[in-house]
Amino acid sequence: MDPGSAIEFLTGAFGFELHFKTEADDSSVEHAQLSVGTDLIFLGREHGNNPYSMHSPLILHGTTHALCVWVADHALDEHQSRAESAGATILSRIHDSLA
Repeated sequence: MDPGSAIEFLTGAFGFELHFKTEADDSSVEHAQLSVGTDLIFLGREHGNNPYSMHSPLILHGTTHALCVWVADHALDEHQSRAESAGATILSRIHDSLA
């Protein structure tokens, strides 16, 4: 997924907010920062000479990334519904795992 599509998905599905974005000469997203609460995640496009050695999971041959976001208990159903409506695949539906 390109950074522009990721921004659209993460803001729509999970309520992230665009904090900062720069564009390349071709108008694609070069770098972006999304906020969730007081935290930030960084997104960027894949290119060969990345000075920070950060790469797409696709380039890293299937490496995955996980991000955990705190959601108030009373908002879990709403959060899951919004994510599904935005196209998220729910691998494990909300359930009580402590019972």
